[in-house]
Amino acid sequence: MMSGKVSLTIIQESGTKHTDFKKRLVRLHQNPLIKPLPDAVEDAVAQDVADIPQVLSDIITSWDSGTSINNISSWWLGRCISERLHRSILHYRRSLLQYSRSLLHCSRSFAL
Repeated sequence: MMSGKVSLTIIQESGTKHTDFKKRLVRLHQNPLIKPLPDAVEDAVAQDVADIPQVLSDIITSWDSGTSINNISSWWLGRCISERLHRSILHYRRSLLQYSRSLLHCSRSFAL
């Protein structure tokens, strides 16, 4: 909302189900993760710069508490990366085993 005006963007997704789009929507009203806009100030950039130490302190505090959404997101990201690495290692081991079997087969063929 700028200068008392609201901008509305309508998105049309062709070829997808309407429910797929609804799953990606973020509820703005009564969402505990969305803070209200701050009061208007004369120099918004200067206020943002002045707010940096407090914002960084809040981030550190939320990480230290272990209950922030960032902690939960990082845990899930780590889990997904770990699972993907595990699958990659298994795929690599299978490929290596197949390669060594084919080498063994070739060496037996040459021995005959």
